[in-house]
Amino acid sequence: MPETRGALEVVLFSKSGCHLCEAVEAEIRSMATIGTSLTVVDIYEDSVLHDKYWMRIPVVRVEATTFSKPR
Repeated sequence: MPETRGALEVVLFSKSGCHLCEAVEAEIRSMATIGTSLTVVDIYEDSVLHDKYWMRIPVVRVEATTFSKPR
């Protein structure tokens, strides 16, 4: 893996048993460079996140930018 200048913080908003979420997590891990931090957050553990993301998961936040599939 190539080194990066600073740590890159990636958050994956997911839920247990979501095959799309698992695929995105695997892809992120395969592309991660040294210094990349991946946090997987189960939206069912937080009612606010559940209400915000339940129709959009998997949702990925890289630093301050959030990505999800188009609807």
